[in-house]
Order: sequence, then C-alpha cells, then structure tokens
Amino acid sequence: MPDRAGSRDRVETKTQTGAETKEAPSGGWQQTVAGLNLNGMALQLASNCTLIEQTEHSVSLLLDKAHSHLCSSGTEKKLAEALQAFLGRPVKLEIHSGRPEVETPAAAVKRQQADRQREAERAIENDSTVRGLREKFNARVVPDSVQPAD
Repeated sequence: MPDRAGSRDRVETKTQTGAETKEAPSGGWQQTVAGLNLNGMALQLASNCTLIEQTEHSVSLLLDKAHSHLCSSGTEKKLAEALQAFLGRPVKLEIHSGRPEVETPAAAVKRQQADRQREAERAIENDSTVRGLREKFNARVVPDSVQPAD
C-alpha cells in the first residue's frame, strides 16, 4: 500500500446516481462503518481507516500505519463489497497507509472506553459510602477492579 503524502480528510457529501441521491451520514466515516454490516477483519480494517475522499465512482481511505497488517486482498474485497452495497452503486476502493490526522472509528471507541473507565473510577473515589468505609475500616479500592456500568 503506498503512503499518501499530504492526505486530506475531505468528503463529498452528496453523489448522484440516476434519480437517487446518497448522502454521507452526518457522523461521517464512523457512522458509515457502523452501517456497513461488516464483522471480523473487514470490520477492523474499516474501523482503523479514515475517509480521505468519496466521489461517485471511488472511495479513498487512509489506513493507520499501525494497523497495516489488517489489509489483505480478502479484507479489502469484503470492505469494497460492503461499501458498494451501502452506497447502492459500484465504487473503486483505494486504501492508502499513513498516519491519520483525524480519529479513526477504532481510536474513537478506545478513547470513549478510557473516558468511561476514568469516570467510573472518579465516581467510586467520590462515593460517600466508599469514603466512609475507607475512614472507618481503613478499606481500599483494589486497583483495576472498577468497571463502568453498561
């Protein structure tokens, strides 16, 4: 996969296919990935990409270099088929390897999980019952035992 220097994260939000117009979801690439009905390695491939450009005939993605091992002919083919089904027309998929300037869907999930973990730990630290147990019984919270409620 060639690197793409100076890549940009630009999306043409409307494309015209005959009488039908397909708009990119307002949430961008992350919402598109969620709507692709992918699983396994193909989902991981899509989740570790950002959208460079979408035209009527092509979709260009930037795969985070740290995850370049996810790109094989099989996963690329599954992603291309899912994009074509989602968009309702044939498109050429181009995947470039590099360092995304914007957050990939996978990085967004990881950040959200870390935020939820920090919030759960903060809630335990500030809980009056936990503080009371600490003061009365010299109790402590076991590190890494706090989990966010789902």
